[in-house]
Formats: sequence, structure tokens, C-alpha cells
Amino acid sequence: MTQALIDSHCHPPSGSSTEWLERALEAGVRECIAIGTDLEDWGRYRSLANEFPDNVHWTAGLHPCHVGDDFEAHLTALPEFLDTVEGKPPCALGEIGLDFTRLPKEQRDLLIQQQSEAFTRQLILAKERDLPVVVHSRGTVPECLSILEETNFPANRAIFHCFTEGPDSLQAILSAGARCSFTGIITFKNAREVRESLERNGLENLILETDSPYLSPEPYRGKLNEPCRIDRIAEYCAEFFATSKEKIAEITRRNTYDFFGL
Repeated sequence: MTQALIDSHCHPPSGSSTEWLERALEAGVRECIAIGTDLEDWGRYRSLANEFPDNVHWTAGLHPCHVGDDFEAHLTALPEFLDTVEGKPPCALGEIGLDFTRLPKEQRDLLIQQQSEAFTRQLILAKERDLPVVVHSRGTVPECLSILEETNFPANRAIFHCFTEGPDSLQAILSAGARCSFTGIITFKNAREVRESLERNGLENLILETDSPYLSPEPYRGKLNEPCRIDRIAEYCAEFFATSKEKIAEITRRNTYDFFGL
């Protein structure tokens, strides 16, 4: 029997169409985790998971790029979603973290402060509710690790998604006890350092994601990404680790299930 794949991190499109899910199932991607980023999608992903409980899991969290003057209102609303009692509960808090790229110069210091506060408070919420966290750390791995340590959040319950850095950053994350997940970036010709990290991470620790609708793998680079593309990423990993796609599916499903408690 062919092993079914799982997409550990995606952002399904809005609207009533679920053709993206049909395409995923046709490609052997039986499950995905819809990752929340702000109040606009938490309820939508919860509804999607309730409609397709065998195929869709969901999370809720305030993405650092959505932190602004209204972040307090988002954090006030978040517990209601984390404490969902009817239907399928969230499997993690996220995505949360830090991202200091492209901040407007006149607001940079304030936004960094707000992001750090939002990250800290969400880690505290996750710890109180015994939930793992999905960490966004574009260019901020040391800062994210520092806040994890400051809040005494158990690092083994944190996954640094869409890992795009070299082996040194990967080793810092693994040494802290946290995990990393890899996207279609590993297929890009100019992603040598990320592939070095993939090798250092190893087959037995592997977790895959699309981060769709972004970062389509080759040969689909530049096109809209979907959970079905996990099939291509798994195929690439099978070649990279000189194993079968079935083995990739088995290992990544096991690791994703273990981390998210599915």
C-alpha cells in the first residue's frame, strides 16, 4: 500500500472551492495542516477542518508580519480559538515569531518591540494550553531562540517552519531541542546552503511543508503553490536521500504526527 503524504504547513485559499484539496488527494497528499496567521483566517480554517476532519488540521496564531497597532485585539481574541470546545480543536499555536525584513524605517523600533511582545505572549498562551508552536523566523533565528529561552518554553515543542538558512543556524535550532521543516526551496538551484542543512537535519528527522500558496518547488517555481506539491518535494527528497518516496512519506507522516499530536 502506498504511503499517504502530509503537508505540515499550508495556507489554503479563501472561498468556497475546495478543488485544491481534491488535487491534493489525487496526488496522494491525504492530510494538511492549515496554518493560521491572523483573525481573518482562524475561523475559516477551523470551519475547513470541521468540514473535512479526516484531511485538514488547523492552527491559530498571529503572524509577525500581521503585528501592528491592532495586535492587542488579535491577542485578546486568540484564546477563544485555542479553547475551541465544539468541533475539531487546533493542533498548535502558530504561526508566530519574528520577521524584521522590510519594516518601514520610521516604525522599525516600535514594530520590533510589538512583534517581540506578541511572540512572548503567544508562547505563554501555548505553554498554558500545552500546545506546540509553529515559529516564523525569517532572518531572526537567534532572536527567536532567545525568546523561547526567556519564556522557558520547551524548545522540543517548537518547529521552525520554512527553514531557509545554513547548517550553523540549523544546528543552533537542533541543539536547543527544536525542529525544522523544509519547503520546495530545497529544489531551487541557488539553495545550496539549504540543502546542506537538509543533509545535516537528516532523513529520520525530516518534516516537509509547502507553505503554499508560496514557494512552489521546481519545475513549478513561480506558479501558485498547493498542498499537492508535497508530492514533488517528497520525490526530490527520495532522490536526495537515496530512498523511496514511500519511505519519505512514512517518516514525514510519523514525525509530523508526533510533533503536532495528531
